[in-house]
Amino acid sequence: QLQRSTASDRQNNKLDEDDLSSTIPSNSRLLIHRRKKAQQNKQQSRRKLQSSQCKSIIAIDSISEAMSDDGEGNDEDFLCELVHGVALPIQGTEEQMGQMRALLHDGTLISNESTLEVLQDVEMIDSMAGDDDDESGELQPALSSLMQSSVFLPPGDVNIINHSSDGRNLNAGYKVQLEGKSPVLVVKITDKNNLSVDGDAAYISDKVFGTSGDKINPAQSFKDCSFGKLELTYEYSVDIEDKLSAPGVVEVNIPISFQSSSQSEIRAATQQAVEEKLGLDLPGPFQHVLFLAEDCYGDDCGWAAYAYINGWLQYYKRDNYLKPGVVLHETGHNLGFAHSGGTNRKTYSDHTGLMGNPLWGDDKGKMCFNPAKNYQLAIGNNAWYNDGPGEILTWDSGEDGGTVLETKMVGIAEFDKITDNNPVVIKLETGE
Repeated sequence: QLQRSTASDRQNNKLDEDDLSSTIPSNSRLLIHRRKKAQQNKQQSRRKLQSSQCKSIIAIDSISEAMSDDGEGNDEDFLCELVHGVALPIQGTEEQMGQMRALLHDGTLISNESTLEVLQDVEMIDSMAGDDDDESGELQPALSSLMQSSVFLPPGDVNIINHSSDGRNLNAGYKVQLEGKSPVLVVKITDKNNLSVDGDAAYISDKVFGTSGDKINPAQSFKDCSFGKLELTYEYSVDIEDKLSAPGVVEVNIPISFQSSSQSEIRAATQQAVEEKLGLDLPGPFQHVLFLAEDCYGDDCGWAAYAYINGWLQYYKRDNYLKPGVVLHETGHNLGFAHSGGTNRKTYSDHTGLMGNPLWGDDKGKMCFNPAKNYQLAIGNNAWYNDGPGEILTWDSGEDGGTVLETKMVGIAEFDKITDNNPVVIKLETGE
């Protein structure tokens, strides 16, 4: 679902100085200043592949526009988060990408926490030494990476790093919040050709938060599914009300085009525009940030939306943000959930929960997560259904036949009406 790095993409995506300075976050402008200063002094430069470590690996999962019970969904893709917040696609061989997905699925690779070494096409400026703004004497590799569309895995097996050299756990600074008030910011993007999603800020606010009376919306749905334990809110710990166009909605303009720019360029330009308008670095006080784009152009646009797994960003094209099931699905990825397939092992064939094939429309009813995700919430994350009144039960039938469990189960929709500690989820195990 991400723009692939082909030779023509790399040629088309090369940026001139003005474009480059307008598409990276504000905290990287010093690097632009150094590069301009070096060019003005006509200094010698050379290019090379240099190994460097991502700040973190971000796994991305999407929801397909044309889902079917027999179809295969998109595999996860991976981004390398650079030190200044820009995230570029990680490219590797088919075998290497398969290894990364396997490591993600078995818990070795933790999205937004783990890291690895990658190769970057770096421009080294020989005479940077002595520049008053740079103690290292070299142009930072992150700058030159913005001139390309991807970073690359080195040859061989994928080596995931989960601890620093002194043994401490790595952490990218974002913590998933599963209970309490969870601040959400919606960003309406307008590109240089004045393209943007339909609907003004007040309409968008109503559709996401129900601020003007919309009854079926993501905020209300999460409150219902969690029985009041998780509330998506437009109330923030910082005072930015005068910068918002409606409750929870900020509007920004980016100086590039949806039609000719890669996803990484659009995300970087939007992030910079939001940070400059609000005067903070994303994600800042927000748990979830929704980017709304007019459309996606190119060969890899078969998705309706995508999100960072265990991260803060969600990206929607066209009117897909209007569908509560799609927003809850992508927010589920932010919370760390994978897709839910059915017994045929297809990606979206589970119709019982939001991470499979959710309700695809604006007002088509309500849906929550399936039993496996509810178990993950309660047992794995100690949230929502962990403290009763119902029980999340693990039952092992043992290795011998004839064992029986007799109990009265209650559906998750009546969790708050339970009086006898009835189980709402039972995980079945069968010995070894």
